[in-house]
Amino acid sequence: MLAAWPRFILLILGGIYSVYLLAPAVGCIHDDGLYLVTAKSLAQGDGYKIQSLPNEMPQTKYPILYPLLLVPFWTISKELLTVNFLAKLFSFLCAMVWFWLAFGCLRNDMGLGKYSTISMLLIMACPVSIGLATSTLPDMLFSALSLGSALLVSRGFASGQAPSQKQIALAAGLASAAFLLRTIGVALIVATILWLLLHNWRRLWFYCLVLLLICGPWLLWQASNAAPNDVWELYYSKNSYAKGHALAGYTVSEIIRVCSMNLLFMLPSWVPNMMAVGAVPAVLVGFVGMLFTFWGIWILRKSAVALLGIWAVLYLGILFVWVWPPVRYFWAIVPITFGFAAIGAKGLLQNASRSFGWKHRGRYAFAAAFCLLCCGLWADVHFAYLTYQQGTPTGSSKPGESWQAYQEMAHWIRENTPKEAVLGANLDPLLYLLTERKGIRTFRQSPYHMFYAEAKPEQALGSVAELRTQLKKHKVTFVVVTPMHGFREGAFFPDLWSEFSKQHKSAVRLRYQYAEPEYAIYEVKLEAL
Repeated sequence: MLAAWPRFILLILGGIYSVYLLAPAVGCIHDDGLYLVTAKSLAQGDGYKIQSLPNEMPQTKYPILYPLLLVPFWTISKELLTVNFLAKLFSFLCAMVWFWLAFGCLRNDMGLGKYSTISMLLIMACPVSIGLATSTLPDMLFSALSLGSALLVSRGFASGQAPSQKQIALAAGLASAAFLLRTIGVALIVATILWLLLHNWRRLWFYCLVLLLICGPWLLWQASNAAPNDVWELYYSKNSYAKGHALAGYTVSEIIRVCSMNLLFMLPSWVPNMMAVGAVPAVLVGFVGMLFTFWGIWILRKSAVALLGIWAVLYLGILFVWVWPPVRYFWAIVPITFGFAAIGAKGLLQNASRSFGWKHRGRYAFAAAFCLLCCGLWADVHFAYLTYQQGTPTGSSKPGESWQAYQEMAHWIRENTPKEAVLGANLDPLLYLLTERKGIRTFRQSPYHMFYAEAKPEQALGSVAELRTQLKKHKVTFVVVTPMHGFREGAFFPDLWSEFSKQHKSAVRLRYQYAEPEYAIYEVKLEAL
């Protein structure tokens, strides 16, 4: 049974998670809106396509499993908010499974014992955990399936015997399902294949056979559906991965810049809740934590847990070269990296106790972790208050976009635009779900220029001339402008749109403005462009 203090912490966390679960906003991450749109298309029998786009096209970017799992929610209710709440509740249940698996891994497989409780509470109290566990996203299910698959194999070998064929089949099934949620699941698949090749190659063929049977149909779907090369539609398709990693045609200096900045993006999350103390301490402590992680992997290199270490190294390798900030995706292996870091730090503290007489090193470590947990909870309460006020979940001291503003803009669009109107907006899937008007993002995307270089708007999102061409090509008749809180594009688009409006005054007309002037709707007269 848990002691009194963990139960008290869990009670506080329960209240915080509830605020996020009950927040009414939906589709505010863009990905979640796309998942809901494709799930609705499947539920209506229209196939796996993005029906919110002006030119409906097959979905080839995101694997199909998560939208399939959302289909029953669209059959239960046709109301967007109800469907979204059910999807968020499903994510929360998946998070509970992941927390339970991670706790068992830290306590038993990695040998943290009583310190596994404070470790898991640190992870559960982190804003990233709270956000992913209460969003319409596949991340928590992906994390649970991946960890479950890895533990099945590692525990099978830890018993002194090779895993049975049933265990291998189940592990392959879970890993395949994880891959059909997020393509980065390939890291675990490769890690397991390498492990079986080194320790029991007879099981390898069966593992690969199950993988092929489950993942094959999705790979065939991707191969048989050509993705568009249009600069705006590219974002929605498999072609967005063409330059999605630093090895795809970038210069040496750009590769170094991407990898080094990805490390800086990742380090503050290496020790959960360190960001609540400050950005600089978080980076410094995160760097030490990273070194401890690799030291811990080396210490356990001869044990069955080494499979988790191989998985973590391959997974991190993909994140380091990916041209996109890795924090959200890093979270799936945080319990693993944190556990190895604890093992590496334990070895150092044992040496320190012999050298400096630190007899109570465990108490010092627990006290530091508990202080970090309290700092994280204090920040969580503040973020939950902002979420409650705005109606939109936030994981920082900056509030999210106004859900009330989106509701009022959607009402105006329904009442004042024809059904064949095409919207240009940052959250186009959300506006489609609210208004049944098709839409597309009003810019192209260059992640390198957005996140890794000091870029101008035309480099990050496209030039004024390109915006004009694309508005005409996709027949966008209304542009919805919002602050884009939480989106890097928000730093570039206002200047781009302002310049476009100046150059094409006769074609742009302000039709609606919310109480907060950053939210506005402009009509675009295509014949005047």
